Amino acid sequence: MKGSFIREGNLGQNPELKFIDDHRNEGDQVAICRFGVYFDYRVPTNDPDNPFEDKGGFWMDVEQWGGRGERIAKLLKKGCRVLVVGDQVKNEWVNDKGEEKEKLVIKATSVTLVLNSRVESIHLGERQNTGGDE
Repeated sequence: MKGSFIREGNLGQNPELKFIDDHRNEGDQVAICRFGVYFDYRVPTNDPDNPFEDKGGFWMDVEQWGGRGERIAKLLKKGCRVLVVGDQVKNEWVNDKGEEKEKLVIKATSVTLVLNSRVESIHLGERQNTGGDE
């Protein structure tokens, strides 16, 4: 099962970065960054002190693989507002007790920091050859 996903939300915790064996290239490892995002449903109000009201939302786990995942783990922190683009997929596995499990996750193709009033500065490093994974 797979479906396109594009939503904006807030990181619920700092991203977690792991390196796992790359099944495509024996002996190599690949980065995977995992983090939870609360995707809210904000509705405009007529109240100037509170211009938006949260009308409900949902939590989803997001995964970003490779170099982009490494940069997310380095740069984004709990509370950051992000735009997530990717596919909603069902992960299936068997746990240690032999039970079949499944969970919906977002496999991101892009995670973008939303430049809201909480962002105070951005610093760009030197451009590096990343093999197309910018």
